[in-house]
Amino acid sequence: MDSAASFGLVKWTYSQFKAWLRSLFREKLTAARTYYVRTDGSDSNTGLANTSGSAFLTIQKAIDTVAALDLGIYDVTTRCTGAFTAGATLKTLVGAGKHIIRGAADDTTTMTVTVAGGHCFYFGDSGFSGAYQLQYMKLSTTTSGNCISGAGGGGIVFFGNNDFGPCAGAHIQASQGQLVRAMGAYTISGGAAVHAGAYDTGLCRLSNFAVTITGTPNFSSAFAVVGRAGVLLAYGASYSGSATGVRYSADSNGVIGTAAGDTFLPGNAAGTKTNGGQYV
Repeated sequence: MDSAASFGLVKWTYSQFKAWLRSLFREKLTAARTYYVRTDGSDSNTGLANTSGSAFLTIQKAIDTVAALDLGIYDVTTRCTGAFTAGATLKTLVGAGKHIIRGAADDTTTMTVTVAGGHCFYFGDSGFSGAYQLQYMKLSTTTSGNCISGAGGGGIVFFGNNDFGPCAGAHIQASQGQLVRAMGAYTISGGAAVHAGAYDTGLCRLSNFAVTITGTPNFSSAFAVVGRAGVLLAYGASYSGSATGVRYSADSNGVIGTAAGDTFLPGNAAGTKTNGGQYV
């Protein structure tokens, strides 16, 4: 039955009224879901199929769509195809599930994100919370900006199976109580000011995975940097290939943990410890 009904001054069909009611509440997932993003898609699409007529155009549209859901216990995966030039801001998630953003294929060429004057993925200013997983993509910035950049709030960002290309800022940054954690092996193919940094009680955990370095990239500040009680852990990590620049900088009560000696981290210049910074 879809007869017209009058609700106040608005005359709706029954299906329109149901759609309006649904708009007042978050949709709660009852199963895992997959969205698709393609550079020939549209943000007016549903995002639910891997075709130009169904996929979203931007990564941000997928993030906003998932943030409007109640994930319950289910994960949502967004599979992306193409070369993207716009960065994205991660949003707070509702529920215990995580949002997995990844390339459509199990490689680092199907999805690339190269941003000029900004971050590839940014999170934190609005009290960000929830869990994201970034994998199977190549990340780069030019002029300014980090590849994965936290700047406040709680929240967890996992990453792995990525290629970190040339970057104007830091490949990975955690700050103000956030956790950024490797969950798989990854590659470094470009230099940066910093590969990984942790500041203001942020935690960057690189432990237990293999890192492949290609092309002898340079890190102009240091490969690993901590400050203001930030913590960076690389216990059990392994590095193949070589890099140039200072191996580490630990300042203002920041701590770098490797349990592997002063020359463990990539670089060709000695690390520094200042103002209570520790390398252990």
